[in-house]
Amino acid sequence: MKKMRILHVGNHTIPCIGGIETVIWDIARKMATAGHDVTILVFNTCTNGATTLPAKEIVEGVVIRRVPMRGFSFYRIPPVRELLNLARKHDIIHVHGLGGSADVLSILKNWHRKPIVINTHGGFFHTKNRGFLKKIYANFILPLSWKNFDYIIFDSQQDRQHFAFLPSKGRSSIIPDGVNTAQFKLIPIRKKMVNHFIFVGRLSVNKRVDRLIEAFSAALAKKNIYLHIIGSDWEGIRPSLEALVKKHGIGKNVTFHGTLSPKEMMDVYSQCAFAVSASEYEGFGISAVEAMAAGKIPILNDIPTFREFAGNGRGWVVDFSSISTASEALLSASSLSLTRIQKLSREASAYANTFSVQEVANKQLKIYATLLGDDFT
Repeated sequence: MKKMRILHVGNHTIPCIGGIETVIWDIARKMATAGHDVTILVFNTCTNGATTLPAKEIVEGVVIRRVPMRGFSFYRIPPVRELLNLARKHDIIHVHGLGGSADVLSILKNWHRKPIVINTHGGFFHTKNRGFLKKIYANFILPLSWKNFDYIIFDSQQDRQHFAFLPSKGRSSIIPDGVNTAQFKLIPIRKKMVNHFIFVGRLSVNKRVDRLIEAFSAALAKKNIYLHIIGSDWEGIRPSLEALVKKHGIGKNVTFHGTLSPKEMMDVYSQCAFAVSASEYEGFGISAVEAMAAGKIPILNDIPTFREFAGNGRGWVVDFSSISTASEALLSASSLSLTRIQKLSREASAYANTFSVQEVANKQLKIYATLLGDDFT
């Protein structure tokens, strides 16, 4: 395969912390290692961050370009001239997520004349926030952009169904996000860990951490269990969640860790046997796969993506909208024998390791080469 000049475009990447941020970085790094010229274009601050990051740096062979954000928090646009000039210097453009960057590159495609691959990453329709604006975007702006995308990558079957109102036949496929599972080593389960559960993810409404808290409160009436919550306060809801914990009087059993470094996160993982999520929507569910790679047994909400992860005896698929059902699942899981829990832990880790970043990068490179034609295959 001939060397390609690849431009990845997103909102954020390292050192910003988050699922898509990590996906962009891991994929770009693998492509650079394969010998391609890879650039990432993102904004120069992390979400809710005050620090301005360097305008340009080279990390492990990947050029990271950072630019100021224009527009609004829910619709961000980089400086158009800089975006288009950079696009013209590359062979192919891979945009991660919908929004301003994708729309500009699509609508002005006749100017830069480069193929565009879009990774939907769940879009931003899975919460009701700014519902009216999202409806306008979905009905009027997105269809204009969509028709100019050369290839569409859906993270999951649920993601594809979510965008079924837009035509994609013949130019799309489902490729789960690559996960760098190597950094989440299997942590052997010990007896003292079986009463500890971990949630990792942004604190946003669709994650339904409130339902986790309600389920734990109900379960605590019968057994002493613990919930560890890791993640940034994406939508300013942590105070209301802490108030809910206080209301139920379970402050000693629920810990909000906030945003942690990878090492700090592994320290918390080492205390827990189970990974939980009541999320109502996931384009893919990176944090669930990462937790499973570390040997955490999944107890996940009954949504299509999570059925794949926790189904087939790998864990529990639970309707978290029913507090009684969810609490019984928590109690049932922590009551298993240590031998059974250890076996499930090993199986979870083995399954998670099938989501190889290298394999995903290879699939995407083949898509690029096909779009670019014979000279690149």
